[in-house]
Parts: sequence; structure tokens; C-alpha cells
Amino acid sequence: METHVSDFRKARAFAVIFARALAILVFFLIVKLYLLSWYVWNQGFDPLNTIPGYLTPLIVGMDIGVSCAIFLFYLGVHIIAGPVLKSFGKTVTAAVIFIVHFVTVSLVSLSAKINQIYGVPLDIEHFREAGIERFSEVWKVVFVLDSILAYLNPDVVILFIIGCALYWLVPRYLSSAVPRVFRLKQGLAVWGVTAMVMVLLPTITYSSLVGRYTYGLKTNVLINILRSYANNWVHRTPGAYDLEDFDAKEIIADLRQDLTGTSRTRVWDHVSLHAEEWLPATDLQHLQGAARDFNVVLIVLESTSVEHLDAQSSPNISRLVERGLSFGNYFTASTNSFESLYTIFYSDYIVSLGAPLSHVYQGPLPQPSLSRVFSEAKYDTGLFQTSWLAFLNTGFLWEDQRLDTIKGGEDFKKEGGRTWKF
Repeated sequence: METHVSDFRKARAFAVIFARALAILVFFLIVKLYLLSWYVWNQGFDPLNTIPGYLTPLIVGMDIGVSCAIFLFYLGVHIIAGPVLKSFGKTVTAAVIFIVHFVTVSLVSLSAKINQIYGVPLDIEHFREAGIERFSEVWKVVFVLDSILAYLNPDVVILFIIGCALYWLVPRYLSSAVPRVFRLKQGLAVWGVTAMVMVLLPTITYSSLVGRYTYGLKTNVLINILRSYANNWVHRTPGAYDLEDFDAKEIIADLRQDLTGTSRTRVWDHVSLHAEEWLPATDLQHLQGAARDFNVVLIVLESTSVEHLDAQSSPNISRLVERGLSFGNYFTASTNSFESLYTIFYSDYIVSLGAPLSHVYQGPLPQPSLSRVFSEAKYDTGLFQTSWLAFLNTGFLWEDQRLDTIKGGEDFKKEGGRTWKF
């Protein structure tokens, strides 16, 4: 009889641990459903439109894998704390589980707001920008409480409350039922199956969804934080992010000298391209009429410099250049995809606004792009983008810009074509 009672207590303890881990998984799913609904109803687009329907369930694959890892961690603490700490083992186990749950709920709730602002989940860069250079410096968070509080809108608070409530609610309804399903003698099988799910499901998710932009919904917040930590803090030399003064004009002049052998005055020597008195004196009169009856073909290549294009590497583009007008002194104002596209198509420079343009304008951009200018000049216009239009929300740049035809990677995919992936 005593053995039976002891086994039942152990099984019940196991059930509570399982339910605590399940509570975190339920919270992951609630937040992901909340963000998906927010993008669809508030922003007017589906962030999962780059994923085929049969792969959609995989957006929770990493969440399930992380929850399995947390379950195994809980179980390990429970098994070790009992024999080592004797009477304090149960208390220590409960404290560790509560701390992990509280920290996870806090990070995931905060990440939901960051995702709405930046279109990506929370990562270690957000901590580094607050001056926290190591996990041992987390105490510095007290110095940026004002920044943290700025994110605490009602949505974040409600999510946090739900996450904390799940800590008690899920075990309450499951702890009595689980012992009937999971017996302690099945412990090794549970460990093995959980470990397999923990490894295989995130791996399958990554390999299936790589290259598909989902505004961070395909990843897990904890994985994203650890991955960015490894990329930015572990694999960098000390002082890699230390700031130092530099002369941008001197660096650009040296670069120009290395590339062309000349250091003549360039556009960057002028203070502004917006003020007429600082516009560079460029005489293009000799080109008047040279492009009459030509088509205007603007090809933008991702992460490819013109120095690496020639007749051998890009024969089709080279043939177009041979039959058209070539401008060799054209520069984009940014090395980032979205900002560069904005610069090229809008002849303007976009400052760092801390949020996507679609969030700032809440509607199509008021200024005209090249496509609208050409459309008003009676040109037929079309845009063909081999990445998905949802990638970095680049499709927003073409809203209400009078394009006769617009096709993105999702359209090419439906037609059996090849698309660009990252």
C-alpha cells in the first residue's frame, strides 16, 4: 500500500511538472495567435502568406521544441534536487520552475510589443542597446526601466497576466488526469520521446521554413535571444562594438581613390541633396533625346555590387546596358534592402524612424515613386520582385503607385517559377 501511494505521489509530481511546461507552450501559442490576428486585422496583411498551407502548422514547431526542453529541465531539477537537498528539494524545484515561467512570460510578452514595432521578435541587440553587455550585467536593467515601461501598453499587460495565470490554471486541470496516462515506470520512454521532439521538430521547422519571411512568427523568442547572443556576444572580439570617431568624407574619398584612381569632387561633398543651393552642378543636356522610344528597365540586385557584374557573370544585364544609357555615378543611400529600395524608387533618404513605414504612415506613402511618375507620363508600368512582397514589407512601397502589373515571389511560386530565398 505504501509503495502504491509513493508511486502515485511521484506520478502526480511528474504530472505537475508536465503541466507547468505545457502552460508555457499554451502561452507561446496564445501570443503567436494574438500577433497573427494583429497583423491580419490591424495591419491588413497575412504575415504567413509566404508559407504554403500545409506548412503553416510548423510555425509552432520551435515553440513545441522549446517547451520540451523546458520540461526536461524541470524534470532534471526535480530528480536532482530531491536526493541532494533532501527536505528542501521540493521547495527549490518549485522556486526554479516559477522563476523560469515568470522570466519566460515576461520576455515573450515584451517581445510581442517589439514585434509590432519592428516586425521582428526580441533579441539580444535590444539588451545591448540598453548598455547590458553580458548576462552578468542584467542588473543594469534598472537604469532603463523608463524604456521598458514605454512598451507596457494594455496588450502587453494582459498577455503577462494571462501567462502568469496559466502557471496555476493548467496544472490545476491536468495534474489529476496526467498520472493516469503517464506512469513513473515509463520515465525513460518519456525522456526519450521528449528529447526526440525537442531536437527533430525545430530542425524540421527550420529546414522547411528557411527563406520564408514571417515577421518572426516562425521562430521562438527564447531561441531568437540565444541565437542572437551567440552571434553578437560569443563570436565577437572584445570591443567589436565600441564606438570611435571617424571622418566619413575621408573614408569615402579613400574608397573612391582605391576603386577609380581619382579623388575628384563627388556628390557626397555637398551638404544636402534636398536644398537646391547644394545640388551638384550636373549637366545632362548632351543626353537630351538619347533615350527616345526606349523602355525604362530598372533592375535591383540584392547584396550584389556593380563591380562584380560583367558579360560573363550577368550576360543578360550586360546586353541591356550595351543597348541603353549607362549612368556610372549612381549610388544608393543605404546598405539595407528596404531603405535602399525607398531611396532608388522615391529619390529620397529615409531616416531611422524606429518602426516600419507602414506603421508610421498607416496608409500608402504620400510622395510619388518612379512608377507613378512614369505612369503619369503615359508609360505602361510593371514591377516584378523575386522575393515575396511580404519580405520586409517591401510591398508597402508599391501601394497606390499606379503600377499596371505587380508580381512578387508568391505569384512566381504559384506559377511554378523559382523565387529568391534568404
